[in-house]
Amino acid sequence: MDWNFLYRNALQYAKQAIAKNAVFAYNTNIDLVKHLTEKPPQKILGILHECVRAGKQREVQTDKRTIQVLVRQIGYDEMRMGGQAGNMGNAASALGVHSYVHVLLKNRQQMKLFENPSNVFVAHNGFKTADRVSVDSDAPIHLVLEFKKGYKVGRFAAPSPNRLILSWNPPNSVLKIDEEFAECIKGMLPKVNHAFISGFHNLTLKDRFTQRIENVANQIEEWKRINGKLRIHVELGNFQSLRILREVASEVLPLSDSVGFDEYELSQLKQTLQVEGSLWKACDTLCSMFTSVVFHSPAFSFSLDASQSRQEALLFGSLLAGYKAAAGKNASFAELEEFMHQIKVNEVGVRKYDEFKKINFKNSASFAPALHIPEPKITVGLGDCFATGYFLLK
Repeated sequence: MDWNFLYRNALQYAKQAIAKNAVFAYNTNIDLVKHLTEKPPQKILGILHECVRAGKQREVQTDKRTIQVLVRQIGYDEMRMGGQAGNMGNAASALGVHSYVHVLLKNRQQMKLFENPSNVFVAHNGFKTADRVSVDSDAPIHLVLEFKKGYKVGRFAAPSPNRLILSWNPPNSVLKIDEEFAECIKGMLPKVNHAFISGFHNLTLKDRFTQRIENVANQIEEWKRINGKLRIHVELGNFQSLRILREVASEVLPLSDSVGFDEYELSQLKQTLQVEGSLWKACDTLCSMFTSVVFHSPAFSFSLDASQSRQEALLFGSLLAGYKAAAGKNASFAELEEFMHQIKVNEVGVRKYDEFKKINFKNSASFAPALHIPEPKITVGLGDCFATGYFLLK
């Protein structure tokens, strides 16, 4: 299989097939990124030890004071846009997509973190480009602790680059919907066929979480009444409670056209819905239960759909994520063209393809190995970046 050839074809296809407009809701925040090289503070040693030993990303909610104390102790290396809606809106806007992003607290500093503000529209006395919105307010903060392969905590060394996310996110922890966004977006929907929904994993068991999820479900139903062609992609996350994931699976997933997740998120979904079997078979079952599913990991991705092949979309999503990992920023189409000259396919992903081919799926299955990025400049938000490229080609 000539994967480089297929990647080139996917890029050319994306230039013609990418959506012109998209909606991104609901979670945006500021990421303070710290690249760990030394022993971490005692306060987070236990959870970081677990993260490094397992070789998996973790997200843990905390309070504002803890974030402030840690930032004073270890500082941070860079400030970035964060949150799934923020990350995906940023990735889409770099490709020229008009991105209608749900931002609850229109903090001045956060607005500056949109990389292509002329393509990002925020509800503030009507929709305005992000560079024309500036409010003096707090913003949700996530402290992102990035570590490289080989980073040691105790006697354990990280098997791959990854991160621990400590989040202080009061608005998103109750999934509050901005009333102005909810009203203004109705006028935009006739020209929008793609909407990304995320942020459920930030919910807590407090504050009538079932009502909060029902509010989102009602909004999705209203959107689809306005535009019958609107397609909804739900991107999962590291849920704080499986009760909340169960409610999302019951109320929201049946309304969606696609759902995306990584390995840890899949394990939570399997446990919640009592789905058994291997990675391949579990995803096949979930596709039959709900909708089109897409699994993404650092080595490969694959999707299952009732009838449609999605390989070009998988490859384009992987190309976007690979560029962001290598360059530390989101890509334009021109930058992707240059990047194509240096891509190398992940060998673990290629070997997984041999395993994938032997599976007898009930649904239409597509596969793509990820790109090999030996020294990623960042790992947070890569799944969101992948999901953006994947779903915008629907």
